[in-house]
Amino acid sequence: MSTQSKLFPAFIVGFLAAGLAWAGVLEFISDKPVPNAVFTQTIVDAKLNTAKKTGREARVTFIGGSNVLFGIDSRQFSEETGRPSINFGCAAGMGPELILNLVKPSLRKDDVVVLCWEYGQYAFTRSGRVNLTYLNLLFGPQQKLLNDLPGGDRFKLSLSLPASHVRQAIATSFNPYINAAVYRCPWTIDSGGNIRSNKRQIITNAELKRQPLGSLLTETVITKDVNEILSEFVRYCRKKEVKVLASWPNTFAHPDYFDNPTVKANFGLITNYWKSLQVPVVGKPSDAMLAAEFFHDTNYHLNSKGVAVRTSTLIKNLKPWLAK
Repeated sequence: MSTQSKLFPAFIVGFLAAGLAWAGVLEFISDKPVPNAVFTQTIVDAKLNTAKKTGREARVTFIGGSNVLFGIDSRQFSEETGRPSINFGCAAGMGPELILNLVKPSLRKDDVVVLCWEYGQYAFTRSGRVNLTYLNLLFGPQQKLLNDLPGGDRFKLSLSLPASHVRQAIATSFNPYINAAVYRCPWTIDSGGNIRSNKRQIITNAELKRQPLGSLLTETVITKDVNEILSEFVRYCRKKEVKVLASWPNTFAHPDYFDNPTVKANFGLITNYWKSLQVPVVGKPSDAMLAAEFFHDTNYHLNSKGVAVRTSTLIKNLKPWLAK
Protein backbone atom coordinates (compact mmCIF):
# COMPACT_ATOMS: atom_id res chain seq x y z
CA MET A 1 0.00 0.00 0.00
CA SER A 2 1.40 3.42 -0.98
CA THR A 3 1.95 6.22 1.49
CA GLN A 4 -0.81 8.23 -0.18
CA SER A 5 -3.28 5.38 0.28
CA LYS A 6 -2.37 5.11 3.95
CA LEU A 7 -2.86 8.86 4.50
CA PHE A 8 -6.20 9.10 2.71
CA PRO A 9 -8.32 7.71 5.62
CA ALA A 10 -6.56 10.12 7.97
CA PHE A 11 -7.35 12.99 5.62
CA ILE A 12 -11.03 12.02 5.53
CA VAL A 13 -11.19 11.74 9.32
CA GLY A 14 -9.47 15.10 9.72
CA PHE A 15 -11.80 16.74 7.22
CA LEU A 16 -14.89 15.38 9.01
CA ALA A 17 -13.51 16.40 12.40
CA ALA A 18 -12.87 19.94 11.17
CA GLY A 19 -16.39 20.14 9.71
CA LEU A 20 -17.95 18.94 12.96
CA ALA A 21 -15.85 21.38 14.96
CA TRP A 22 -16.92 24.31 12.74
CA ALA A 23 -20.57 23.22 13.00
CA GLY A 24 -20.18 23.16 16.79
CA VAL A 25 -18.71 26.67 16.76
CA LEU A 26 -21.61 27.96 14.65
CA GLU A 27 -24.13 26.39 17.02
CA PHE A 28 -22.32 27.85 20.03
CA ILE A 29 -22.42 31.44 18.69
CA SER A 30 -25.94 31.26 17.22
CA ASP A 31 -27.40 33.22 20.18
CA LYS A 32 -24.43 35.59 20.49
CA PRO A 33 -24.92 38.44 17.98
CA VAL A 34 -21.98 40.52 16.79
CA PRO A 35 -22.06 44.36 17.03
CA ASN A 36 -23.22 44.82 13.41
CA ALA A 37 -26.12 42.41 13.97
CA VAL A 38 -27.09 44.19 17.21
CA PHE A 39 -27.11 47.52 15.34
CA THR A 40 -29.19 46.26 12.41
CA GLN A 41 -31.58 44.21 14.55
CA THR A 42 -32.44 47.43 16.39
CA ILE A 43 -33.75 48.84 13.10
CA VAL A 44 -35.61 45.60 12.37
CA ASP A 45 -37.28 45.63 15.80
CA ALA A 46 -38.43 49.23 15.28
CA LYS A 47 -39.96 48.28 11.92
CA LEU A 48 -41.71 45.21 13.29
CA ASN A 49 -43.16 47.29 16.14
CA THR A 50 -44.42 49.83 13.61
CA ALA A 51 -46.07 47.09 11.55
CA LYS A 52 -47.79 45.65 14.64
CA LYS A 53 -49.08 48.92 16.08
CA THR A 54 -50.87 50.26 13.02
CA GLY A 55 -54.64 49.64 13.00
CA ARG A 56 -56.55 47.22 10.82
CA GLU A 57 -57.41 49.69 8.05
CA ALA A 58 -55.78 48.96 4.68
CA ARG A 59 -52.47 50.78 4.42
CA VAL A 60 -49.56 51.57 2.12
CA THR A 61 -46.23 49.97 3.05
CA PHE A 62 -43.00 51.31 1.59
CA ILE A 63 -40.35 48.59 1.39
CA GLY A 64 -36.65 48.73 0.60
CA GLY A 65 -33.25 49.30 2.11
CA SER A 66 -31.96 52.46 3.73
CA ASN A 67 -33.02 54.57 0.73
CA VAL A 68 -36.58 54.06 2.04
CA LEU A 69 -35.55 54.36 5.68
CA PHE A 70 -33.92 57.73 4.89
CA GLY A 71 -36.15 58.69 2.00
CA ILE A 72 -39.90 58.46 2.61
CA ASP A 73 -42.00 60.03 5.37
CA SER A 74 -45.01 57.81 6.03
CA ARG A 75 -46.61 60.45 8.28
CA GLN A 76 -46.41 63.10 5.57
CA PHE A 77 -47.79 60.57 3.11
CA SER A 78 -50.75 59.74 5.38
CA GLU A 79 -51.52 63.40 6.12
CA GLU A 80 -51.52 64.37 2.44
CA THR A 81 -53.35 61.31 1.06
CA GLY A 82 -55.55 60.22 3.94
CA ARG A 83 -54.14 56.71 3.59
CA PRO A 84 -52.48 54.98 6.56
CA SER A 85 -48.89 54.06 5.71
CA ILE A 86 -45.69 52.76 7.24
CA ASN A 87 -42.03 52.99 6.35
CA PHE A 88 -40.53 49.48 6.28
CA GLY A 89 -37.14 50.56 4.97
CA CYS A 90 -34.35 48.59 6.60
CA ALA A 91 -30.61 48.19 5.90
CA ALA A 92 -29.84 47.37 2.27
CA GLY A 93 -27.13 44.95 3.40
CA MET A 94 -29.84 42.65 4.75
CA GLY A 95 -30.82 41.71 1.20
CA PRO A 96 -34.34 41.61 -0.26
CA GLU A 97 -35.31 38.13 0.92
CA LEU A 98 -34.84 38.83 4.61
CA ILE A 99 -36.64 42.18 4.41
CA LEU A 100 -39.59 40.67 2.54
CA ASN A 101 -39.84 37.69 4.90
CA LEU A 102 -40.04 40.10 7.84
CA VAL A 103 -42.77 42.28 6.31
CA LYS A 104 -44.98 39.47 4.96
CA PRO A 105 -46.90 38.68 8.19
CA SER A 106 -48.06 42.30 8.48
CA LEU A 107 -49.64 42.48 5.00
CA ARG A 108 -53.42 42.31 4.73
CA LYS A 109 -56.13 42.33 2.11
CA ASP A 110 -56.40 45.64 0.17
CA ASP A 111 -52.98 46.82 1.32
CA VAL A 112 -50.62 48.45 -1.18
CA VAL A 113 -46.88 47.77 -1.10
CA VAL A 114 -44.41 50.01 -2.89
CA LEU A 115 -41.04 48.35 -3.53
CA CYS A 116 -38.10 50.76 -3.84
CA TRP A 117 -34.98 48.61 -4.11
CA GLU A 118 -31.50 50.05 -4.30
CA TYR A 119 -29.92 49.29 -7.68
CA GLY A 120 -27.40 46.89 -6.16
CA GLN A 121 -30.18 44.71 -4.72
CA TYR A 122 -30.94 43.26 -8.15
CA ALA A 123 -27.53 41.50 -8.02
CA PHE A 124 -28.28 39.83 -4.66
CA THR A 125 -27.44 36.14 -4.22
CA ARG A 126 -28.39 33.92 -1.31
CA SER A 127 -24.84 32.62 -1.11
CA GLY A 128 -21.57 33.43 -2.81
CA ARG A 129 -20.60 37.10 -2.73
CA VAL A 130 -22.85 38.30 0.07
CA ASN A 131 -22.98 41.36 2.31
CA LEU A 132 -21.47 41.01 5.78
CA THR A 133 -24.64 42.42 7.38
CA TYR A 134 -26.62 39.58 5.78
CA LEU A 135 -24.17 37.02 7.17
CA ASN A 136 -24.08 38.62 10.62
CA LEU A 137 -27.85 38.47 10.87
CA LEU A 138 -28.29 34.94 9.50
CA PHE A 139 -25.76 33.60 11.97
CA GLY A 140 -27.38 35.57 14.75
CA PRO A 141 -30.85 37.00 15.43
CA GLN A 142 -32.28 36.07 12.00
CA GLN A 143 -31.23 32.43 11.95
CA LYS A 144 -34.75 31.34 11.02
CA LEU A 145 -34.19 32.46 7.43
CA LEU A 146 -30.88 30.61 7.35
CA ASN A 147 -32.63 27.41 8.43
CA ASP A 148 -35.24 27.88 5.70
CA LEU A 149 -32.67 28.24 2.90
CA PRO A 150 -31.74 25.30 0.65
CA GLY A 151 -29.02 23.05 2.08
CA GLY A 152 -26.48 24.05 -0.54
CA ASP A 153 -26.88 27.74 0.29
CA ARG A 154 -26.61 27.06 4.03
CA PHE A 155 -23.38 25.11 3.46
CA LYS A 156 -21.80 27.83 1.30
CA LEU A 157 -22.83 30.55 3.74
CA SER A 158 -21.31 28.65 6.67
CA LEU A 159 -18.01 28.55 4.78
CA SER A 160 -18.31 32.27 3.95
CA LEU A 161 -18.60 33.36 7.57
CA PRO A 162 -15.35 35.11 8.52
CA ALA A 163 -13.42 34.16 11.65
CA SER A 164 -13.90 37.76 12.83
CA HIS A 165 -17.62 37.01 13.29
CA VAL A 166 -16.79 34.20 15.72
CA ARG A 167 -14.24 36.34 17.53
CA GLN A 168 -16.63 39.28 17.89
CA ALA A 169 -19.53 37.07 18.98
CA ILE A 170 -17.48 35.54 21.77
CA ALA A 171 -15.93 38.87 22.82
CA THR A 172 -19.30 40.66 22.91
CA SER A 173 -20.91 37.90 24.99
CA PHE A 174 -18.15 37.09 27.47
CA ASN A 175 -16.10 40.25 27.91
CA PRO A 176 -17.29 41.75 31.22
CA TYR A 177 -16.30 45.21 30.02
CA ILE A 178 -18.54 45.09 26.93
CA ASN A 179 -22.28 45.73 27.08
CA ALA A 180 -23.90 44.64 23.80
CA ALA A 181 -26.50 47.39 24.24
CA VAL A 182 -23.91 50.03 23.28
CA TYR A 183 -24.04 48.67 19.72
CA ARG A 184 -27.76 49.36 19.31
CA CYS A 185 -28.67 51.75 16.51
CA PRO A 186 -28.74 55.31 17.92
CA TRP A 187 -30.95 56.72 15.16
CA THR A 188 -34.33 58.14 16.13
CA ILE A 189 -37.07 56.11 14.42
CA ASP A 190 -40.66 57.23 15.06
CA SER A 191 -43.80 55.11 15.35
CA GLY A 192 -44.33 55.28 11.58
CA GLY A 193 -40.92 53.77 10.92
CA ASN A 194 -39.38 57.09 9.82
CA ILE A 195 -35.89 58.37 10.60
CA ARG A 196 -35.98 61.64 12.57
CA SER A 197 -32.24 62.12 13.17
CA ASN A 198 -31.33 63.19 9.62
CA LYS A 199 -32.08 66.89 9.88
CA ARG A 200 -28.95 68.32 8.27
CA GLN A 201 -26.57 67.79 5.39
CA ILE A 202 -23.33 66.08 6.46
CA ILE A 203 -22.00 64.83 3.13
CA THR A 204 -20.80 67.46 0.64
CA ASN A 205 -21.44 67.84 -3.06
CA ALA A 206 -17.77 67.03 -3.75
CA GLU A 207 -17.99 63.82 -1.70
CA LEU A 208 -21.16 62.75 -3.48
CA LYS A 209 -19.53 63.35 -6.85
CA ARG A 210 -16.66 61.08 -5.81
CA GLN A 211 -19.12 58.27 -4.99
CA PRO A 212 -21.10 57.35 -8.13
CA LEU A 213 -23.01 54.09 -7.82
CA GLY A 214 -21.04 51.26 -9.40
CA SER A 215 -24.25 49.22 -9.53
CA LEU A 216 -25.78 51.82 -11.82
CA LEU A 217 -22.75 52.53 -14.01
CA THR A 218 -22.14 48.86 -14.79
CA GLU A 219 -24.49 46.50 -16.57
CA THR A 220 -27.30 45.38 -14.26
CA VAL A 221 -27.92 41.65 -14.03
CA ILE A 222 -31.04 40.43 -12.26
CA THR A 223 -29.89 37.23 -10.59
CA LYS A 224 -31.79 33.96 -10.51
CA ASP A 225 -32.14 34.29 -6.73
CA VAL A 226 -33.61 37.79 -6.99
CA ASN A 227 -36.07 36.70 -9.66
CA GLU A 228 -37.16 33.79 -7.48
CA ILE A 229 -37.48 35.98 -4.37
CA LEU A 230 -39.42 38.80 -6.02
CA SER A 231 -41.64 36.49 -8.09
CA GLU A 232 -42.59 34.54 -4.98
CA PHE A 233 -43.36 37.74 -3.09
CA VAL A 234 -45.59 39.04 -5.89
CA ARG A 235 -47.47 35.71 -5.94
CA TYR A 236 -47.83 35.84 -2.15
CA CYS A 237 -49.29 39.36 -2.32
CA ARG A 238 -51.73 38.52 -5.08
CA LYS A 239 -52.97 35.55 -3.11
CA LYS A 240 -53.62 37.87 -0.16
CA GLU A 241 -55.16 40.54 -2.47
CA VAL A 242 -52.35 43.01 -1.79
CA LYS A 243 -51.48 45.42 -4.62
CA VAL A 244 -47.79 45.52 -5.55
CA LEU A 245 -46.13 48.55 -7.12
CA ALA A 246 -42.47 49.25 -7.87
CA SER A 247 -40.67 52.57 -7.83
CA TRP A 248 -37.13 53.93 -7.85
CA PRO A 249 -34.64 54.47 -5.03
CA ASN A 250 -33.71 58.02 -4.13
CA THR A 251 -30.11 58.73 -5.06
CA PHE A 252 -27.81 61.65 -5.79
CA ALA A 253 -28.24 63.14 -9.28
CA HIS A 254 -24.68 62.38 -10.31
CA PRO A 255 -23.61 63.90 -13.67
CA ASP A 256 -22.30 60.49 -14.79
CA TYR A 257 -25.86 59.07 -14.81
CA PHE A 258 -27.20 61.39 -17.51
CA ASP A 259 -26.83 60.65 -21.22
CA ASN A 260 -25.13 57.41 -20.23
CA PRO A 261 -26.17 54.43 -22.41
CA THR A 262 -25.33 51.89 -19.68
CA VAL A 263 -27.46 53.68 -17.10
CA LYS A 264 -30.30 54.07 -19.60
CA ALA A 265 -30.11 50.35 -20.43
CA ASN A 266 -30.19 49.48 -16.70
CA PHE A 267 -33.32 51.56 -16.20
CA GLY A 268 -34.93 49.81 -19.16
CA LEU A 269 -33.95 46.36 -17.86
CA ILE A 270 -35.44 47.05 -14.42
CA THR A 271 -38.64 48.52 -15.91
CA ASN A 272 -39.09 45.53 -18.24
CA TYR A 273 -38.40 43.11 -15.42
CA TRP A 274 -41.24 44.52 -13.32
CA LYS A 275 -43.49 44.52 -16.37
CA SER A 276 -42.71 40.81 -16.83
CA LEU A 277 -44.12 40.28 -13.32
CA GLN A 278 -47.11 42.50 -14.22
CA VAL A 279 -46.06 44.98 -11.52
CA PRO A 280 -46.64 48.66 -12.47
CA VAL A 281 -43.58 50.92 -12.20
CA VAL A 282 -44.42 54.26 -10.59
CA GLY A 283 -42.64 57.37 -11.82
CA LYS A 284 -39.28 57.77 -13.55
CA PRO A 285 -35.76 57.18 -12.17
CA SER A 286 -35.08 60.91 -12.42
CA ASP A 287 -37.99 61.59 -10.03
CA ALA A 288 -35.90 60.08 -7.26
CA MET A 289 -32.62 61.81 -8.16
CA LEU A 290 -31.94 64.85 -6.00
CA ALA A 291 -29.27 67.53 -5.62
CA ALA A 292 -26.57 67.39 -2.93
CA GLU A 293 -28.37 69.83 -0.62
CA PHE A 294 -31.04 67.18 0.01
CA PHE A 295 -28.67 64.45 1.27
CA HIS A 296 -27.70 63.56 4.81
CA ASP A 297 -24.63 61.29 4.93
CA THR A 298 -24.56 58.93 1.90
CA ASN A 299 -25.76 58.90 -1.71
CA TYR A 300 -28.92 57.01 -0.68
CA HIS A 301 -29.71 58.83 2.60
CA LEU A 302 -31.75 62.02 2.36
CA ASN A 303 -31.91 64.71 5.03
CA SER A 304 -35.27 65.87 6.37
CA LYS A 305 -35.62 68.49 3.61
CA GLY A 306 -34.88 65.85 0.97
CA VAL A 307 -37.35 63.40 2.51
CA ALA A 308 -40.13 65.98 2.26
CA VAL A 309 -39.35 66.65 -1.41
CA ARG A 310 -39.06 62.96 -2.28
CA THR A 311 -42.27 62.06 -0.45
CA SER A 312 -44.22 64.84 -2.20
CA THR A 313 -43.02 63.62 -5.61
CA LEU A 314 -43.92 60.04 -4.77
CA ILE A 315 -47.39 61.09 -3.62
CA LYS A 316 -48.03 62.77 -6.99
CA ASN A 317 -46.82 59.70 -8.86
CA LEU A 318 -48.87 57.29 -6.74
CA LYS A 319 -52.20 59.13 -6.85
CA PRO A 320 -53.55 57.27 -9.93
CA TRP A 321 -52.80 53.94 -8.29
CA LEU A 322 -54.26 54.86 -4.91
CA ALA A 323 -57.53 55.91 -6.57
CA LYS A 324 -58.04 52.46 -8.12
